Amino acid sequence: MFIDALHAAETTSLVSEEQLVRLAQTGLVSLTAGLVPSVRLFSSPYAIYSLWAAHQEEEPLFVDPLQPEHVLLFRLGDDVRITLLSPADFSFMVAVHAGNNLAQATLQAREHDCCFEPGSLLLRLHQNRLLGWLACTEEK
Repeated sequence: MFIDALHAAETTSLVSEEQLVRLAQTGLVSLTAGLVPSVRLFSSPYAIYSLWAAHQEEEPLFVDPLQPEHVLLFRLGDDVRITLLSPADFSFMVAVHAGNNLAQATLQAREHDCCFEPGSLLLRLHQNRLLGWLACTEEK
């Protein structure tokens, strides 16, 4: 997955802050988003992120290897980054990646966290240049 993220196609269409602000005023039902090609989402019944992180530290950390974890891998410049995601964040990103609108993705995330709001996750995705596009579609 690291190699796939590192060698993923470059994206030319990134969401601008002006576009993000303008579309934030639109209802989530009419918004869809696309992630850049380097994004990889992975879920495991094991503590894959914690085990990886423990091997990055000089002092060993206690890790419960049987704790399920969800991770996001992506390329930022020439560096592949790995980030731990909450179950709600992971569910939201999987739904967005599958083409669901942001309202549908939010509902899926709320199955894991009833208080989930997508704003902070979308901001983090924007800051890490992971939003390839945002579109407003008319509801029929």
